[in-house]
Parts: sequence; structure tokens; C-alpha cells
Amino acid sequence: MALTKTPIELSSTPSIVDGGNATAITIDSSEFVEFANGASFGVSPHNEWESNYIGLEIGSSGFVYNRTAGNELFISANAYYDSGWKYAADGRAGLLDLQAGRVRARTSNASGSQDGAITWVTALDITADNGNVTFAGNAVTTSGYLQGGTRSETGGALVLRSNYSGDNYLSTQGTNHSSGGWYWGYGLQQDGSGSTTSTFSNFSGERSFVSLFGNRMQFNFAGASNTAIGSAITTSEKVRISNEGICFNGDSAAANALDDYEEGSWTPVIKDGSTTVTGSVDQATYTKIGRFVMVTAMVTRNDNGSYTNPMQITGLPYAVKSGDTNISGGVWFDGTGTDIVTNCYIPGGSSTAYPKKVGDNSDYGTTNNWQQGRPFYMSAMYHST
Repeated sequence: MALTKTPIELSSTPSIVDGGNATAITIDSSEFVEFANGASFGVSPHNEWESNYIGLEIGSSGFVYNRTAGNELFISANAYYDSGWKYAADGRAGLLDLQAGRVRARTSNASGSQDGAITWVTALDITADNGNVTFAGNAVTTSGYLQGGTRSETGGALVLRSNYSGDNYLSTQGTNHSSGGWYWGYGLQQDGSGSTTSTFSNFSGERSFVSLFGNRMQFNFAGASNTAIGSAITTSEKVRISNEGICFNGDSAAANALDDYEEGSWTPVIKDGSTTVTGSVDQATYTKIGRFVMVTAMVTRNDNGSYTNPMQITGLPYAVKSGDTNISGGVWFDGTGTDIVTNCYIPGGSSTAYPKKVGDNSDYGTTNNWQQGRPFYMSAMYHST
């Protein structure tokens, strides 16, 4: 039986007071509580085919459902549950699904007709177990600053936006290109066909673009131009990082790639034949750029030995490339009061240098020419193995 509709002034004292434990107010399923501003709520008049669904209707198309068996709370707009989700009226529908450890926001994939079945699309899925936040595959935008979705690419896109000069893009990431690449640009974007276009206008600065593929990363640049949004932009590749190393200015040849750079120290050892000459290393450094090596050394002799064999400098940081013999280098040392300057010969595949006569590969002379307590200097440039 419905509550008798007798107007009561709630502002009077003592207003409405329920001091008992029994049900205070019972409303039939067809009845609603109405407010002066036209708002109303009441038990849903729709038939509930599943006994574990408890529904409350708010207004003409808002519903709150509690599914006790699944510990779920549903808040829907233009959607009610009657042995399946259906449209309360013509148009789109939305659903917020609250579960233990999970929150989902869903929307209908299209406008529907009243009482027609709804096909939901998950727009947002937050799961507590793994901390993941999943967006729908189609475009999702939050205040115009972060967007995930598709344009004309073969896969998804992620776009970072700024309202600089309107809705223009400052930077864009995305486009799963048909060749398998991903892209990041400042003032540029690229679609699945590889077309590069402007993402903002009224800007005369330069633009840059990074392309990432399975085996390389490319850095591209475009000169300053005030180009309208969507207009084609021509970029020039300046640097490429690949499995082979670093190439410049669009070069993609593996043989031209810079694959190593090092700076360090090495330990030169001066020998007279197989006998080590005692000396102190004042400095010995090397720089390796790709396979090009440059070494320098300064060693002071501090023994009084008498030597008769040709001098050798061992311990080069890298061996010379096999087959190379014309090594550029020089040696200077103080020999018995006379400055001795000669070139440096390093056989291919070896890590030992030999002072030689200028223009000649014959031995310069014995190690004994190097004066006690005086410095020895060396520099050489060669290709490593």
C-alpha cells in the first residue's frame, strides 16, 4: 500500500521523528519521491529478471543498481537493467561499474532506441591488482592535453598537446607506421603512410622529429617556416643510431657507422729485446674513435743498465689492423745529450711499436741511446683490428 500523500511541513518542530525499529516508510514500486524542483527518485519500475539486482531510478533515465552476488555497484545514464542492459530512452548511454579492486567506465558504441539492447565499449578500466589504467582503443581525451587513439595510421597514437596558439600541437607521439616505426615530433607529426605535416602555425622556429624502428633511431630536422597546420613538411635526417653504430646526414651504410668511442690510459713498457727497461710513466693516454686510435706517452728512464738491442714500445691499447704497415707516428727521446727524433713503425696485427729511421724501416739503434733520467715521448695514430 502506498504512503498517503499528505503534505507535511518539514520545517516545523519536531519535523519527522522515527523512534522505532520497524520500517518507517514503505513506497510501492510504482511510486516516486518528488521534490519541488522536479527531481525524483524511487524503486525502478522495470522488471528485474535477476533477483540479485536491486535498482533505484533517479529522474527519468538515471539508475543505480547493486548486484549483491557480484559485489558490484552500477551507476547508469539512459540505461536500465532488465535481463540485460537496455536504453531507457533514445540516444547514447553510459555506465560506471564499481567492483572490489576495479573501476570501469563504459559507453554505448552508438545511439540506440528505447528498450533496445546496449553494446558497451570500455572507455576506462582501472585495476588495483596490477595498477594498470587502460583506455579504449578509440580516441580518449583529457582536457585537450593527453590523447590516445587513431588517426590514419595502422595502429594507435598518443598525442601530447598544448593550447599554444589555440588547439595546435607542440609535440606528438604516435603512428605505428606501416614500416614498423614510432615517431615523436616537435611541431611535426607523421601518419601511417609516412607523410610528415605541420602541427602548429604562426611559429617561425625550426622543427625536429625522431623516428624509432626495430633496428635504428633517426633524428630529423626541418628549417624554420611558418607553415599552416596540416601542410607538408620536408625533413632532413642528420643522425641515425642503428645496430651498426652512428651515421650522419642520411648515410645508412654500415661501413660508415661510428661504432665506438673511448678515452683512457694505457701502460707503455719499454723493452730492449726481451728485457724491460725500468722507467716511470708520466702520462699515457689514448682516444679511440671507431677503429681510429691515437696514442700518446711520456716515460722517464730511471735505471743504469747498458742495452744493446733495438728499442721496443709494448702495451699499445689496441693492436694495429692486420695488413696495415704505414703507421703515422713519431718518437722523441733524449739520447746521450742529443735530441733523437724518429718515426714509429707498428707491424700489422701487433701491439708493439718500433722506433725506426725516417723513411726507412730499419732499426734506429739500441735502447742504450736513451739517456738515464731523461724523458721519452711517443705519439702514434693507426687503425685498430
